[in-house]
Amino acid sequence: MLTSHPAARWGLHVAAYLVLLVGLLGLVDRDDGWNFDDGAYATQVRVLRDGDGSSWAYPYRHLDRDPTSQFAPVSHSTVTDEGSFPYAKQPAWIEVLRASSSLTDRAGDPTWGLYLPGVLGAVAAALATGLLARRLVPDAPAVGPLAFWVVGLGPLVIQTHALWAHTAAAALGGAAAWGLVALAQRRGRWWHLAAMAASVAAMAALRSEAAVFALALAAVAFATAGWLARQDGAPPVRAIASAAWWSAPVVVAAAVARVGSGRWMASVAPGGEVAGPDDSGPQFGLLAGRANGFLRTFVDGMGASSAATVLALLAAGLAVAAGLAARRRPGRLGEPAALLGAAVVLVVLRVLVAPDDLAGFAAAAPVVLAGLASWRWRDAPPAERALVALVALHALAIVAVQYPEGGSRDWGGRFLLPVLVPATVVAVTALWRALALPPLPVPNASDGARGLVPARAVAAVLLVAAAVPTLAGVRATAEVRDSNRALTDLTLSVDAPTVIRVPRYLTRTSWRALPGPDWLSADVDTAADALAMLRPGRTEPVAVVGNGADQVDVLGWQRDVWSPVVVVFTPR
Repeated sequence: MLTSHPAARWGLHVAAYLVLLVGLLGLVDRDDGWNFDDGAYATQVRVLRDGDGSSWAYPYRHLDRDPTSQFAPVSHSTVTDEGSFPYAKQPAWIEVLRASSSLTDRAGDPTWGLYLPGVLGAVAAALATGLLARRLVPDAPAVGPLAFWVVGLGPLVIQTHALWAHTAAAALGGAAAWGLVALAQRRGRWWHLAAMAASVAAMAALRSEAAVFALALAAVAFATAGWLARQDGAPPVRAIASAAWWSAPVVVAAAVARVGSGRWMASVAPGGEVAGPDDSGPQFGLLAGRANGFLRTFVDGMGASSAATVLALLAAGLAVAAGLAARRRPGRLGEPAALLGAAVVLVVLRVLVAPDDLAGFAAAAPVVLAGLASWRWRDAPPAERALVALVALHALAIVAVQYPEGGSRDWGGRFLLPVLVPATVVAVTALWRALALPPLPVPNASDGARGLVPARAVAAVLLVAAAVPTLAGVRATAEVRDSNRALTDLTLSVDAPTVIRVPRYLTRTSWRALPGPDWLSADVDTAADALAMLRPGRTEPVAVVGNGADQVDVLGWQRDVWSPVVVVFTPR
């Protein structure tokens, strides 16, 4: 049979997952993002597509009056004295999106192409998870496919509904983990080191958190290689040399890629950088900023609802309790399943209570949390220890250096995606060992059938616990997306040649309309300054649209309040 071959079996899993992801994307609104970064990426691609293909500068019509691009539509842009550039920080990812969207542009729907790289990244990450789990537990063939679907049904699904490079980072993190496992299992060769270096270099060209991942990977590789060398009786100098061989190329590759990406950024966003508007958001002290970022990344993605935060914390506690129960009483599925099920119920309840609040890692991936809680350092082989150390170092570093708002409008702790594959591999294998091995006897069953029922039960519990929070995430992100779409539709319906959007940060969620219309962006307290800038010599009206529009007033204009969110100003 075709499926008797391992490659064919994995091919079936990949094909089924690809169909699932594409089918889910077909059910959501692909023209309106649920996060702000979508607007930066998509707008930058559209600027290149609609222009001459070489200039990355946003066609801001009022640059002569606003040389610092204070009121340019896309916030958080790179601003120089030559204009504003919606997203130039990682130009490699923009080129990936431009290439993929051009493929589907011929079919009449370029938006599919914007999502294609994220879909392929999710598939690659799931495959890396399955193959890595198969490597760690070679005596249990079912573990690989189970790990594939546990990670595939988790936060990766939601990440494919965004345009950022996090699924690619997850896949590259899995490739790097493959090399680390080979080292820890004493079968490391030069190509495993090359895979680690190439993976972090590619990640560094796509994501800023790759620097943190590269340092964590290098540290774990250094410690693992040095420890193995000492175990083999090598003198300290030789052990250090071996450790440096396995770690230095990783750091060098990431640094070279980062420097190269920085120079590329300078070439696509030329000119001297100028101070633009302050888009930093609320200010926090050092410890308060670390604590707030931790909550956003691990507990909830927005923090808009106190009740949702409490429910997420309770769900995380139940997931940890499920893992500890599996660790305490191996071979007994009832208590861990009940606790994990209760955690999933709280995640669903959380979405019902606060439908537009998003979830951090603990609420979005309770299976991974439970699995890590069930894992035992003392009984684990060196490869699993190395993976857990990588996950821990990366997570701790993210908490230390991330924005105070964490990922902001995030689902599943997006800065943790580089270690999602190793974390899921360890979690699934730990739960499998605790709950499905040794197999429990099945009455009146043949020897060949013994253990199949509990193994299937374990798989069913883990898959359901992975999929249900993701379904809740689809609902939550759809709520945010609907809100953004309504504001875009409202703005497009206003009959005014120029529109000022408030608050400033929301304008880039309307990327399906950009860069065509004459839009500006401002906050409520700076909208009057934007109107004053536009006033000299103007005869046409300007609309201010968004929450707080009715609070805006300025001399020299006739003010007509159409609604609390639409005010039209006509020059006097």
